Amino acid sequence: MSDEEEIEVVESKHQLMMLAEEERLAGMTIAGFAVDGVSLVEADLFNCSIAKMSIKQADFSDCLFESGLMEQVDARAALFNKALFYMQTIKGADLTECIFDNCEVRGCAFTNVGLTKTSWVGTIISKSTFVNCEMHGVNFSNAAITNCRFEGDAAGSLARCDFSGSLLVDIDFHNANLYGANFYGATMVRCNFRGANLCETNLDGANFVECRMTGVETDGANFG
Repeated sequence: MSDEEEIEVVESKHQLMMLAEEERLAGMTIAGFAVDGVSLVEADLFNCSIAKMSIKQADFSDCLFESGLMEQVDARAALFNKALFYMQTIKGADLTECIFDNCEVRGCAFTNVGLTKTSWVGTIISKSTFVNCEMHGVNFSNAAITNCRFEGDAAGSLARCDFSGSLLVDIDFHNANLYGANFYGATMVRCNFRGANLCETNLDGANFVECRMTGVETDGANFG
């Protein structure tokens, strides 16, 4: 029986690198081992399940993550530059300080994910949800974010995020804690800020178009 027929669950770095070299990772379950610092640039991870892994400082630049699962993964400081995430489920993962610059993120669900100090500069994010995620100090500058929801702890931990120069359309920020966030030069269209905390935020040059602002707190905000 060939290796291609035998391997359904990837359980070692050797198997992982062999399948990556042969471009056979799509559809695989990858679980239960550590590959910190591994490079899987341009890998096709369609329908992959990645679980109970340590992939700290790994490089997933230009990868495809589609219709798969990432669960209970420690991926702190990993690189995902220019990766495509489509209909991907990510839950119970630590992605602290990861780089998602210039990615496309469409139809994804992030649940109980550590996203503190991650970078999404220039990234397109659409029709995605962030539920009970830790998002303090996230850099969304020059991003385009549409039809997304921040719920539970995610809404409560958006303090000091950087939205400068970004385009935000149909975003639900109701009751969100955006204390100290930077909206310099950002454009918000039909966003729901009802009950949000915008105290000490930088709103210089920000444009609010048909946004819901009932009950918003703006003490100490800079309006330019």
